[in-house]
Amino acid sequence: NFQPIFNLKTQKFDQAEALLRWNHPVYGQISPGEFIPIAETTKLILPITDWVIREACTKIAEWDSLKIEGVGIGVNLSFISFENRGDELVHYIAKTLQETGINPGKLKLEITESTLIHDTAEVIRTFRNLKKLGVNLVLDDFGTGYSTFGYLKDLPLDIVKIDRSLITNLESVKKEQMILESLITIIHGLELEVVVEGVEREAQLGLLLKNDCDYMQGFYFSKPLPAAEFVNFI
Repeated sequence: NFQPIFNLKTQKFDQAEALLRWNHPVYGQISPGEFIPIAETTKLILPITDWVIREACTKIAEWDSLKIEGVGIGVNLSFISFENRGDELVHYIAKTLQETGINPGKLKLEITESTLIHDTAEVIRTFRNLKKLGVNLVLDDFGTGYSTFGYLKDLPLDIVKIDRSLITNLESVKKEQMILESLITIIHGLELEVVVEGVEREAQLGLLLKNDCDYMQGFYFSKPLPAAEFVNFI
């Protein structure tokens, strides 16, 4: 599925995050919170990640052909994708970009802060090699407990996604407003773009507009959609 992301500068939905869903023939809908940890433990997350990357690139090419231009897709990378596999991952992505013929900047590769506690040096090296391909690099879930601005300095990032937990009570808690405002100011000062996740209410939207963030994502705009519904939505 693809969750639309709203660009405040262009006033358009020109980004999406690819999110896995599993409709099991016996058990029905299974949450990613259940099957992703199992996929990581069994290392099946590796072929799954490769499949998602190829599907994302294929969809970008398909949407370009439909004149739905400018839409980029974010793909989440598990820390296992970097574990003893960095060079292989880079080569696979390079090959996929070449075969699909898309603009590399439309592919946005996301890692969570928790990935960096495993082998920061390896992640940084792999990210630098990925950056040479022209893809966009994203630090996801910023502010969830592993936060350090050192990551923003050391990683060749393009975008930082601020976690939904930092805006849960944005309308009523002054501290949340001050923290968010400070984070956005610092991230912009590092010449990075900001996505705020978890926007669900109009009051949150109003306060975020005052804080000059670049993108917003959340149920206020849309839930994650199957590809055909996403195209209709755009």
